[in-house]
Amino acid sequence: MLVFGLVAVLGVGGFVWRFRAVRAQERRTYQGAAELIAKGQGDAALQIIQQHSGPDRRMNDASRKAWLGLEIAAFAQAGRISELLMQYERSAAFFQEQEATALVLGRALLQAGNLTAFETMRTGWKGRETAPPAWLDLDVDERVTRG
Repeated sequence: MLVFGLVAVLGVGGFVWRFRAVRAQERRTYQGAAELIAKGQGDAALQIIQQHSGPDRRMNDASRKAWLGLEIAAFAQAGRISELLMQYERSAAFFQEQEATALVLGRALLQAGNLTAFETMRTGWKGRETAPPAWLDLDVDERVTRG
């Protein structure tokens, strides 16, 4: 009985240790990708992000959202507009949280001629802009596009 108890305790302890080690590695990987984005290396960050956050990864909702935000920022920075537009179709609400990415998305939506999606995205940012000159440029471009 003592041996069984000892094995059970060691088994649980091993599981807890592994769980903590995996979470620590995830944090380091996330921070590394975020640092690459901060340095303007969106393509390099995307390599890390896409290796780590694939659909087969088991993550809680908070981790999944954090990785999605990082991926969207990397797409915007790297100029990967088609991927950015696909993410917008899947997770439009997420773009209401990242102004710089929303600005890149807005430009992409105008270039694609998707004025309805642009209007929806832009409406969500009215009154919350922290970069008014950039939004003014985008608004002028929208008016030019509409004719």
